[in-house]
Order: sequence, then C-alpha cells, then structure tokens
Amino acid sequence: MSHTPTGGTFVVFTVDLVTSVAHLDNPELTAACSELQLSQKQFVAYIRRDESNLPGPWRRLNAFQFLLVWQGHENVPGPVKARNVSPNMFFPVLPNTYQPGSCHGHRAINPCRPLPWNDCYISGVASIDVRCEVEWEWTETEVRSAPYETTFEEELRVSGQIATDSFHIYQPQFSALPPSPSGGSFNSDLSSDSAASVVDEEPDLLSLRVADLVCGVRPMDDKVVVQYTTDLSTVDRVNHPDELFEVLARFERLKNEMERSRKLRQIEETRRIDEEYFARTSLHKPSESCVTRPSLKSSLKRCCQKLREMFKRRWMRRPVSTKKTDHMEYYNSWSADSTESW
Repeated sequence: MSHTPTGGTFVVFTVDLVTSVAHLDNPELTAACSELQLSQKQFVAYIRRDESNLPGPWRRLNAFQFLLVWQGHENVPGPVKARNVSPNMFFPVLPNTYQPGSCHGHRAINPCRPLPWNDCYISGVASIDVRCEVEWEWTETEVRSAPYETTFEEELRVSGQIATDSFHIYQPQFSALPPSPSGGSFNSDLSSDSAASVVDEEPDLLSLRVADLVCGVRPMDDKVVVQYTTDLSTVDRVNHPDELFEVLARFERLKNEMERSRKLRQIEETRRIDEEYFARTSLHKPSESCVTRPSLKSSLKRCCQKLREMFKRRWMRRPVSTKKTDHMEYYNSWSADSTESW
C-alpha cells in the first residue's frame, strides 16, 4: 500500500479471501479460501467513496466501492450484460475518448495522467464492495496524491452520473420483481458434502441473482478485504473483471455452504450434550416404582395424632387452682358423715 485510498483514484488490487473470512473463525473455510486464493490475479479498479461508511481512523478496515476497469466497449463484464446496460452508460478513461453513446455526463474520465492502457472503460454496475486499510499519517517528504487520481470535481461528476444511471438501471427491476427470499445469498440446493465440487462449479455471470451477489451492496463485515497499490506499473495488462467475478461467486457459494455445515454441526453437538446431561440426571432420580405415596387414611391418622398431642400439651400447661370447688367440699363432708354413722 503506497497511498491512502480516496475517491477518484485508480489502483491495482487483489482480493484477500483468507482475511475476508477471518471474523467467522471457521478453520475449514479458511483452509478452503487459502486454496482458492492461489488462482488470484491482479485487477485494475477506480475507487469510489462509500457514502454510508465514510473512512474513519477508529477503523482498521474502511469501506470503499471498487469499479473494475476493462478494455473494449464490446467486451463488457457479465453483470453488465445481465442487466442489459446500454453502452452509452459506460465511462471511457483517458487516453480512451470513445463514448459509444452521446451522453455528455459520460464523457471520458480525466485522471491527472492518462492510464498506461488504451480502450479502458468503467461502469457503476461492474463493481464490488470492499474493505481495506487506510494510512492516516504521512511524513513531510511523502506525496499525498496518487499517480492516477482525478480532481475532486471530476470525482463528484462521475459519482453523480453513476447515481443517475443506477436509478434507471435498478428501478424497473425493483418495481417489477418481488424481493428475493434468499437475501442475496445462494440457495441451499447444493450438497455440502464436498467443498471442492462447490468451488469447481462454473457460476452463471449472466444471471441477475449471481450479478446481485458479486456486485450488490453488502454489510460492513461482509465486504471482501483487498490489498492494493496505486503503482499501476506492477501489472502489464488489464485482466478482465469476469475472472474476478467468477472467483467471488465461487467464494460466496463456498462460504455459504461451509458456514451452514458448521452451524448444523454445532446444533448436533449441542443436542448431544443436552442428551448426555439429561441421561446422567435420570440415573440419580428415583423411579416412580420406588416411591410409595401415603394413603389418605394414614395421613388422617397422623393428623389426628398431632392434634391430640397438641391439645394434651396445652392441657398439661393449664394453671392448677389450690382452692377446692364447692362440689368437692360437699362430697368430702358427706363422706365424713357417712363414716361416723357407721
């Protein structure tokens, strides 16, 4: 990385698939991504600011949108074909000045120096959401501008025209089609038995569903991580964006399948632990056959016995009077008289 990324800058980049899935903490997925990354190539892109996630020094990775560069107005990327985007919505990049249409808003992009390749174009449809590191400190001798960077006014012009194009491109789809229940991810139609078979499948870039997947807007944590440089001399040719889109489609399918398999294993492991716990608990619990319930008669008998004992204790604690009652005195006097008469 030789420059702080900013809107309107042309860069060369590669996608770091391993770092892109590091937050998922899935060793199997990390290993599969490491193998898939061996086929990575370098691509050229135009940086566009992410208005919903503006760069900040408190983030290690900041969000941007990379518009991929290709050569030839007829050699358009698959997602552009899938949406049937009109050629007059392409932006030529100097030294290329040929615009297939007559729209003044799509006149050639003018960086501070022309690109080292001819016949280059970009489109707001052929883009990816990315995260990358940002340098916030410079030394006095460092140059803060990139070799192939547009002016701020040029960047605003391009971004405004892309926003207008997006309204015309995506509005018919949103008004005519119901929302996708998949939420922008692959279906679970594929078998997760073999990660290799998932990776080897050729994605259909002419499908709107795949186009939405690789070029659609993503949450911050789901954006792919890229390593970039502003030194365009590190590559001798412009690789076609479809090569990257195919890798990203396989990557998304692989991530979806392996994450689903991992969650299923976690559910099974949780169920196994619960079953073992309840099995151990049942061993210490007395069975119903060993428990004898007291009968109603015995319960009443014990209750009556407790009541008698309670009244008996209260009767014994009753204060005793020393004075004899009248009927006792009469009884004693009668007993004495009867004895004398005898």
